Amino acid sequence: MEFNLKTTAEQARSASYSYALLSTAAKNSALMAIAAALRKNHDRIFEVNSEDVKAAREQQLASALVDRLTFNESRFEEMV
Repeated sequence: MEFNLKTTAEQARSASYSYALLSTAAKNSALMAIAAALRKNHDRIFEVNSEDVKAAREQQLASALVDRLTFNESRFEEMV
């Protein structure tokens, strides 16, 4: 399955409208589920990020971009 940024953005926009109608409790529950999924997939997220960072360096992207792309434990914990 190929990643399509435009399709993903359209899906996100559509989902945001539905999300806006949810109660605070439902939104909090969704956020907790997302955080749990991120924690569950921690190792895979870091593996894929490492591959992305390697590719960015090979493409000689600016160091500031590589830095923004690079995940570490601190950034991960800020997300979850």
